[in-house]
Amino acid sequence: MLTFPHLQLMPIASTPYNTSLKLLTKEIYVNAHVVPSTCGGGSHGHLSLVIPIVEYIIIAGIGFQLPVHPGPVPMHAASANAATQQEKICLIEATIKELITAMMVQEEIKKQLSLWLIDCTWPHLTMTHLALPTSLWWP
Repeated sequence: MLTFPHLQLMPIASTPYNTSLKLLTKEIYVNAHVVPSTCGGGSHGHLSLVIPIVEYIIIAGIGFQLPVHPGPVPMHAASANAATQQEKICLIEATIKELITAMMVQEEIKKQLSLWLIDCTWPHLTMTHLALPTSLWWP
């Protein structure tokens, strides 16, 4: 379970202006930033999931690349010692945990945006009005 500082995104009660859309974007950025990640330098949480790539590289000085899923746990060679086997298993578990956390962050923020759009009183506002990566848009 993820805990975000902004449990509910601030609704926009009237016509959205640049400042209100920037505030909404900031809330989304903060929510992604507080969830720890070892990717992208490890200092900005999952911010890269909700910010344009170029902006993230400017902020972090490094790209954010989620690890590739390692697949099933490999069979160990008969000559491998217990410490080597355990190290491989720990690395696989950490990689899977990182991927699951990233997926949870993205899905929770999508859910927040869905609820926010439902509550929004401006009928013409869509996801295209927000400067967020298309990965946060639902299909």
